Amino acid sequence: MTPRLALYVALAAVAADLFLTQGAAILYLARSFLDLIDTIAFWR
Repeated sequence: MTPRLALYVALAAVAADLFLTQGAAILYLARSFLDLIDTIAFWR
């Protein structure tokens, strides 16, 4: 998969999430990522 194709697929996935679920998946992933960063910072 070329980087350009990967970018198009990612943008299509984000657009579909925003259209179908009002961004619930993106919000969940962002919160999980912040929790992961907090956990890693704690163990450092």
